Amino acid sequence: MSQATTLTSAQIKHLLRVTDGVSRHPVRECLILPLEITCGMRGLS
Repeated sequence: MSQATTLTSAQIKHLLRVTDGVSRHPVRECLILPLEITCGMRGLS
């Protein structure tokens, strides 16, 4: 099994901006996403 590609800092910033604009719970999602990215966790979102 091959390893997943990592996100660049620009991609992470874009992901947070999009999440902030479209999510029903933007504060929660913008807190969970960096944790998932840095810790390698998988959220239930």
